[in-house]
Amino acid sequence: MSSASRPTKQPAETAEAEEGVRAFHQIDAGTGREQSGYTLRGAGDGQYLLEVSGLASGDWLPSLCERLFAEQINILRGHGRREDDGSVAGAFVLDPTSVRTQVFDIEFMACLQGRKPPGTPYSISVSNYAVNPSTRFGSSIRLDLEGLDRPGFLRTFLQHLEPLELEARKVQISTVNRAVRDRFWLTATEGSDLPGKINDLMELLESLMECYWAR
Repeated sequence: MSSASRPTKQPAETAEAEEGVRAFHQIDAGTGREQSGYTLRGAGDGQYLLEVSGLASGDWLPSLCERLFAEQINILRGHGRREDDGSVAGAFVLDPTSVRTQVFDIEFMACLQGRKPPGTPYSISVSNYAVNPSTRFGSSIRLDLEGLDRPGFLRTFLQHLEPLELEARKVQISTVNRAVRDRFWLTATEGSDLPGKINDLMELLESLMECYWAR
C-alpha cells in the first residue's frame, strides 16, 4: 500500500473587508496563529488609522515610508517598534494629500515583508534636536527631533540613517501646524559599534540644522 506524502505546512492569508475597514492577516497553517498583518480603517476628516503587527522585515519602517511617499500620504502621528525577535507593532494616522489616492487599495503587507529600493531623498531641515543615551533595546540612542514638516520628512531622515548604520527601533511621530516633533530610539545595525556612531549622527544633525537656518 502506498502512503501519501505529508503536506508541507504553509502560511495562509486571510482578508476581511467591511465598510470603512480593511484587514489582512497572514496565518500559520500549523498553529493557526497570526504571523503578521494589518488593519486599516477610516479615522474621519479624510484620514486613516493603520495598525500593523507580527513578524516583519528589519526594513519595514523605511519600506512603509517609501510606499506612503509614493502614494502622496503623510503620517500625521503614530508610533512603531521592532523587537529583537523580529516582531513589530505600530499604529499610524495617515493623511492623503491627494483626493485621488485610494488608500484601501494599497497592499501594506508588502511593506512588512520587504522593501522597494528607496527613491531620491528630498531636502529636509531640522530646527532643534537632543541626543541622549538610553537602555532601551540593551543600548540605544534616544533622539528628539524638531523640524519643518514636508512630504517625505520621515522617509528622508531614515534614508540619512542608513549610511550611518543606524536603525530606528522605535519611533514616536507627531506633526502639529507644519512642525515635526519626532522621537527615535536608534540602535547600531548588526556588526557595527553604537558609541562610534554618535559623532556621525551629530554631524548629520548639524548639517540638517544648517539647512534650516539657510532657508
